[in-house]
Amino acid sequence: MNSKIILLLITLFSFVFMNCGGNSSETTNEVTDSQENSSGNNADAPKTIADAMKEAEKTMNELQGGEAKPVINFRELKEMLPEKLAGMKRESSTGETTGMMGMNVSHAEGKYTNDDKSARMRINITDVGGFGPAMMGMASWASLEFDKETDNGYEKTTTVDGYKAYEKYNSKSKDGEVAVLVAQRFIVNANGTNVSVDDLKNALKDLDLDDLAAKK
Repeated sequence: MNSKIILLLITLFSFVFMNCGGNSSETTNEVTDSQENSSGNNADAPKTIADAMKEAEKTMNELQGGEAKPVINFRELKEMLPEKLAGMKRESSTGETTGMMGMNVSHAEGKYTNDDKSARMRINITDVGGFGPAMMGMASWASLEFDKETDNGYEKTTTVDGYKAYEKYNSKSKDGEVAVLVAQRFIVNANGTNVSVDDLKNALKDLDLDDLAAKK
């Protein structure tokens, strides 16, 4: 399983656990008050973990301006990885759908290289279904605006084909990455070694981001 996906799921689990803990404390107080003041009424019964999860998810999705949706099957994402991309041939492709406590993530990855294997590129397509905490964990740059430069390179937020994007490049080592957020649920990342920024951007454009957006 991809290590980034594992880390994301652990982060989401921690988020839900904290929210469940907070709700449990409040519920305990409510039950105590109910016992002292009345009544046999079950209206203030403790919430289940599932209820707390739904409440936490709803809150985060409201903050993100949308609702979580079922993720698409990873095989659909794999089909978007062409055999050739930005002048490179695909060496391998993998995909998986993983989940924890009702929160799912679909992911596909393609590895590409040129003929003499001097340049390499990796494409990752991830669907988090628009789930707020996952979006914050994998594409925190989507809500930011920044532009930073050093002697070796730069990183900044930008746009690619009209989609919010993150760009990072080291001009000395000639490696970098470009990531885009599509339809508020798909994160597409192109990273490579011995490639130019234009190579990375062209690779993303070759994937047909509009087609990916239509899958929502």
